[in-house]
Amino acid sequence: MPHRLITLAALSSLAITTGLANGCIHDDAQRVPAFDAGAIDVDGAIPDASTPDTGVDSGVPDTGTDAGAPETGADAGGGTLWVTDDFGGTSPGVLAFSVTELAAGGDVAPKTTISGATTTLTGPGCVAFDGSGNLWVVDSPGSKQAGKILEFAAASVAAGGDIAPTQTISGANTTLTNPSGCAFDSSGALWIANIDSASQNVVAFSAAQLATGGNIAPAIALGGGCNTIDVAFDGTGNLWVANLCTGLQEFTKADLATSGTPTPVVSIGQATGVSSITFDSAGNLWTSLQGGVNGVTEFTAGSLADAGTPVATLQISGTGTAMSTPFGVTFANGNLWVAQQASNALTQFDVAGLADGGGLAPTALASGAGTKLSSPSFILFH
Repeated sequence: MPHRLITLAALSSLAITTGLANGCIHDDAQRVPAFDAGAIDVDGAIPDASTPDTGVDSGVPDTGTDAGAPETGADAGGGTLWVTDDFGGTSPGVLAFSVTELAAGGDVAPKTTISGATTTLTGPGCVAFDGSGNLWVVDSPGSKQAGKILEFAAASVAAGGDIAPTQTISGANTTLTNPSGCAFDSSGALWIANIDSASQNVVAFSAAQLATGGNIAPAIALGGGCNTIDVAFDGTGNLWVANLCTGLQEFTKADLATSGTPTPVVSIGQATGVSSITFDSAGNLWTSLQGGVNGVTEFTAGSLADAGTPVATLQISGTGTAMSTPFGVTFANGNLWVAQQASNALTQFDVAGLADGGGLAPTALASGAGTKLSSPSFILFH
């Protein structure tokens, strides 16, 4: 997905200004409070209505189709890592890897590939699963071009291949302009980062709209951003937005009720080169940074809630980290995974070593012809 490759100036400083002291209610020593049944899981999937979710990614994927069993919060290391890739522009698609196999490193073959003319994929960005296990892919052919949202049915996703989407949202009314990152909220609405839209930087389509498809206008459109590349929900249901020009912003659930240009309750400025954002199980915010930093940065939940000018608490970059134009970031079984665009690799950083930061070496690195990786971008554990 070369059109989303970012080569910006180095990170010069990271400062937070808060318009609301308790805008993000977290505590370093506590886990984020649990959501009610049906609430979003920060790994990008919304569980079914019968399944309570912790409100944070416990490291265990929620199937979205279970019979009412709660997420256990314990996992021996399984699950699937979903990766979007443009395959060198020849046949853009989505790859699914066994996390267990990836953790061994080396030239790991994907267990499923979704690609081909029938998929209509041109430049896949974010992927997310709805409560029924259907896969949603945000797609864009390139910079400043109209994009679309595609749904692939759960049954066909399991088999993979050149499969047809079961739903398409596209057309002028959608205002999708080089769309990129995405996340579901607790109502089943899908929120999209619109990189090249001049005024509708984040748009949302309701669950009812997703079921209808077609050339439809967003239910909600937010302005005030600048080259918005990714979005993520924290454990309280607030939306975090990553902008290439202005850094990171937090918006409350009340801000998301109507279209407009809300004032963020938290802004993290000058985070140039931010590509993707995610939360860990403790509510800490992780960002991938390209440009001069070429690494991953953490902000603790406590620092995000505090007034004043806290800075990033940890940064993984430099010699030995295997960072190579990092893009997608996600947590799987408690460990951090990063998609490396320049080296066509997936790297794992073990949770036990994350506190060390600096030149932390990856505990697993998957790359090689067998992986089919060619400029991987967004990644999702599910």
